[in-house]
Amino acid sequence: EIIAQNIAFHLMPDHHFRGVIPALITPSDENDRPDAAALEALVHHLLKKGVSGFYLTGSTGEGLQMDAGERNEVVARVCSIVGGRVPVIAHTGTTSTRGVIELSQAARDAGADAVSSVPPFYYSFTEREIVDYYTAAASSTDLPFFIYNIPGTTGIDLSLSVLSELFEHNAVAGLKFTSYDIYKMERVIGLPSRPIVFSGIDEMAFYGLWAGAHALVGSSYNLLADTAAAMYQAFQERDYTSAHHNYRLACELLNVLLEFPYPAALRRVIEWDGCPAGSPRKPFAALDSAQENALRIAVRDVLKKNPQGRSSLRESLDS
Repeated sequence: EIIAQNIAFHLMPDHHFRGVIPALITPSDENDRPDAAALEALVHHLLKKGVSGFYLTGSTGEGLQMDAGERNEVVARVCSIVGGRVPVIAHTGTTSTRGVIELSQAARDAGADAVSSVPPFYYSFTEREIVDYYTAAASSTDLPFFIYNIPGTTGIDLSLSVLSELFEHNAVAGLKFTSYDIYKMERVIGLPSRPIVFSGIDEMAFYGLWAGAHALVGSSYNLLADTAAAMYQAFQERDYTSAHHNYRLACELLNVLLEFPYPAALRRVIEWDGCPAGSPRKPFAALDSAQENALRIAVRDVLKKNPQGRSSLRESLDS
């Protein structure tokens, strides 16, 4: 049965995973628990902005700061809210094979459309151990599986030979590629197995699309979904001038956010855009009043300097 389902998956058109897919933040309440009301509001807010899916409980979603019950709760709630309108990808990575299997099976039961995982990190695992981890994880459900290569946080940069081997597994659909090495991304996209590749560095989104990335997955799309969607659509229509205008606006706004404690700054500007975003989970710090004032001034300045880029923030900050 699983073999038949995997064959059916490989016949699925890859446009099921295209467009702009926010790596969804997980709003937290004052007790550092997932804020259900804020989470629901944010999902609806982003659906109205035209996102093409959601990537849950990854780096941006602070999944590695949650226990398994919280991660499962967030995945189940988002799947329920989305109701099949766009695909939901659940990040299920841990440092143990048993952990990734249990989280992946819970995500499947909750209604996720795909699962994804960073390689096991912290300990010095061999390439063979990493391959075995991914093979077990991908085999644990009948869902498409996406490898998540993010060497900046894991310290592991999966080699082309390891990726090639893993893409031969029927359930391994592709890769979330969060690295500045666009040449390597292009080589992955050109492999005979034709993996689906997500461009995961927001600042490289325009060039990720040039390299052939199928979708954009990133943290800033919690705030800049409409800007990124306009860039993606213009790129598909070969209106590269318009695409670059939106890309430039997105990058300059992201650069502003990165001048502050990023998780808190991202949430604060989302709230200015009209949607509750909760708090980042401790030990991430909140912004003080001076930082908030400086952030608002800097965001407005970027918007004025980039009038050709689309952003709902223009109206939100002027109201």
